[in-house]
Amino acid sequence: MTLRKKTILVLTDGRAGHRSKTQGVLNALAQLSPIEVIWLEVRAPHPILRSLSRWLTRRTDFSSLGWYLKPHQLPSHIDVVVSSGADTLVPNLLLSRHYACPNIINSALKGFAANQFAVALQLGQALSDLNLNVPPNQMSFDHDGQRMLAARQRLAVSSDRCVLTVLIGENTREYQSINPQLLAQIVAWFRQHADAVLLLSSSRRTQLATEDALIQVLPLQADDQVTWVKQGQSCHITDYIYAADWVLCTADSESMLAEVVSAGRLALLPEYAGQGLTAQNQWLTQLTTQGHVFWLNQSLLSMLRLEDLPCGNRQDMQQEL
Repeated sequence: MTLRKKTILVLTDGRAGHRSKTQGVLNALAQLSPIEVIWLEVRAPHPILRSLSRWLTRRTDFSSLGWYLKPHQLPSHIDVVVSSGADTLVPNLLLSRHYACPNIINSALKGFAANQFAVALQLGQALSDLNLNVPPNQMSFDHDGQRMLAARQRLAVSSDRCVLTVLIGENTREYQSINPQLLAQIVAWFRQHADAVLLLSSSRRTQLATEDALIQVLPLQADDQVTWVKQGQSCHITDYIYAADWVLCTADSESMLAEVVSAGRLALLPEYAGQGLTAQNQWLTQLTTQGHVFWLNQSLLSMLRLEDLPCGNRQDMQQEL
């Protein structure tokens, strides 16, 4: 008997990290049954309307749905609603009620109760039937190294070359994780000890001033591939991660770090000044204990040996993931 395809309505705010988290959920659903996916873009309303819409969810009121999307775009039938990101919380909840179907959110709940969603995947919140070392995302464990080879072919990087990938977020109140001088010292260390080619990308959140500061100090070479997002450049971040022997990333981005770990790469994190026992801080501690994260600072670099750093496809971590 041919199983009927489940129709999945995906709400997207257009942010790459949120899309990656949503894709991870879709990949899991596709393993359970055939699915048909409908993507629908959500726009962020004015902050006043956002606050009002959250209050209106306490009632059976769908009037605020039009503040987030165009209702005439809605299909006639949906089996599951899926989304990631704070701007999708309200429409996710309202559409689940409208279609009387389950809903899945892969995001912090921002004050909503978890029982308003069929499945709520939150950082630091383990579910009894799920092992969430990392949040679901678009990356898959590179168990045989074929994804590394394919990514290097697309990037025209030799298979015998050492590759350091650097992923840059942005400083926040909680995470002062971008120190241009320390990042430059780490890159220079890999140049000296591994003659590594550099694949670097900033992110949507990276400020232009941060990009400029990094351009001034990073020891870039002609064969490096560098993507400055704030300057209108783009790349396939999945290729940058899969192609890497080592990935250096800043601690501020949950989705970025989750992708690195899910691909089976050791995440090298520059030490930062963190504040408070946030869920992400606790998660970083957990990943460090499990061996997914290796912290770097200036004094450690003076003693570190290349052989101390596991590189490439980490078969030892596949069972934990």
